[in-house]
Amino acid sequence: EIDKAPRDFPNDLLNILDQHEFEVPESNRKVSRGEQPPPIVVITSNSERRLPEPFLRRCIFHHIAFTEELVRRAVEARIGDFPQLPDAVRDAAIERFLELRGREIRKKPATAELLVWLTVLSARGGMRFAEGAPVFAVEVRSENDYGPAAERAMKEKRDDYFACGTLVVWDVDLLSEDVVKVCRASDPENPTIYRRGDIAEAEPAVPRWVMAVDDLFE
Repeated sequence: EIDKAPRDFPNDLLNILDQHEFEVPESNRKVSRGEQPPPIVVITSNSERRLPEPFLRRCIFHHIAFTEELVRRAVEARIGDFPQLPDAVRDAAIERFLELRGREIRKKPATAELLVWLTVLSARGGMRFAEGAPVFAVEVRSENDYGPAAERAMKEKRDDYFACGTLVVWDVDLLSEDVVKVCRASDPENPTIYRRGDIAEAEPAVPRWVMAVDDLFE
């Protein structure tokens, strides 16, 4: 996936693709096609970022549509990874996966996440899973969750929760005076703020439940 490579990598490939050869500095040797026909180089992309025009002009594009048939073929190819998973649970998980991908959320789950999910379900004996999204979610900030970019990412994540049906998201910041921000799907732009000494709640997701903010520091 060329999207995951360093930003300059596509441009670094231009000469290699043109000359059909490259050097290996570690072994001080050159790899070349010699008199052989030009090789076909397959490069994959998830379209996560824009690639340089000089690079794109040297490519022939083929879009692989994300279909249910493709998902099921991928699952069948890895069927040995989840031997304890009943067919009914596997089919239900695939249907839930496709339903989530059909929602308007920022980051849709990919096939790799589905395969991991099926593996976990198999390891737990084909356990049942709850219907829908959790009504109440808690996000505890880490050292990387500060600054404008992090704030945008946090907001997008909350929006994803709300789009999936979550009613309340706690934004917990143990380094701030505003320790708990209670964000509700009904009014996400105006959170209720709780500080040390306050009693926080999660209405309407968890009716009549409360928690002392000071308990978060114990």
